Amino acid sequence: MSKIFISHCEADKPVVKGLVQMIRNVCDLTREEIFCTSIVGMGCTAGNIFNEEIRHNFKESTIIVALLTKNYKFSEFCMAELGASWISKEEKRFIPLIDSDVNYDFFKGVLVGVHELKIDRNIDLSQLCNIICEELGKEKRLDVSLDEVNSFLENYPTNKSNCPTPFLCTEADWQKMIDEKNTIEEDYNAACNVIKEQKAYIKELQLLKDATEVASLAKKMNQSEIDEFQECVDAVICERSNFDRPVFKFVVYNLLNLGDPYLDEYDWSQLSKATSSKILKRNSDEQYYVNYDNLHVKDLSKALDTYVEMVQSADDEIRDFYSKKLNVDFDIENSEFNDKMLDL
Repeated sequence: MSKIFISHCEADKPVVKGLVQMIRNVCDLTREEIFCTSIVGMGCTAGNIFNEEIRHNFKESTIIVALLTKNYKFSEFCMAELGASWISKEEKRFIPLIDSDVNYDFFKGVLVGVHELKIDRNIDLSQLCNIICEELGKEKRLDVSLDEVNSFLENYPTNKSNCPTPFLCTEADWQKMIDEKNTIEEDYNAACNVIKEQKAYIKELQLLKDATEVASLAKKMNQSEIDEFQECVDAVICERSNFDRPVFKFVVYNLLNLGDPYLDEYDWSQLSKATSSKILKRNSDEQYYVNYDNLHVKDLSKALDTYVEMVQSADDEIRDFYSKKLNVDFDIENSEFNDKMLDL
């Protein structure tokens, strides 16, 4: 049964192999006396359940040597072993061995107040071997001890360089990368939209018949969002030619669900005339209402639907532009806004 349990991260295998070899040679240990999952013949047996075998060997061991590295810190499995080692320290000898690029405060938590050895210090490695020999009742091989420790330290930098480095960053650095990622995604989506528009433009060009149609399409492609919005507004105003001005305002207000507009006596007389053209109807209470079946009303309603959609989806640039231009809140439910925008 294993007597020494090497708690480590698989990513640190090059260093672990050198460490185990040093311990075996100095303390005169067999392969069976050390449990180390990263070394063939010292780890889990084929066919056994991995987690169960690790737990069993941990329970049966008398010494826990934990190689504490950055890779170890960011492994949930390793940190579970560290917690178990701390809980079991009254029953087992727990020896934390700190990596060269890790300071004593890096792990904190369960290691507060615990004496830790450094893996790159000759005297600490000698102390590690002394503790193991004393706990297991082994005679330290003084004839090879110094050579083995020096050999490990000589090979340590190379072995260390062969261990992958975990991804580390501060919360601020992480947020910065997230922001950069979002910016790149926005730029990418914007570029995709441009490509999509250009493909549609090319497709439309292939269907055009003469230079006039080409010029018209080019104008459409080059217009700004404000120009496009104004074109939508002009389309509504253009429908006014089919109505007397008061009637137009009355119909627009009703189609936009703004209620009846304020009209003077003359304007109301114009509404009366609109009943003959079947733009409006009048009920038994002498109240006027819009005839939605009228062709002119349908055309105006269609233009207003586009207008409403454009107002509701307008970006900040369009909202700021027209709010300042009209000196009124940019709001589809604002009667004053619609009066000025549609020249009612």
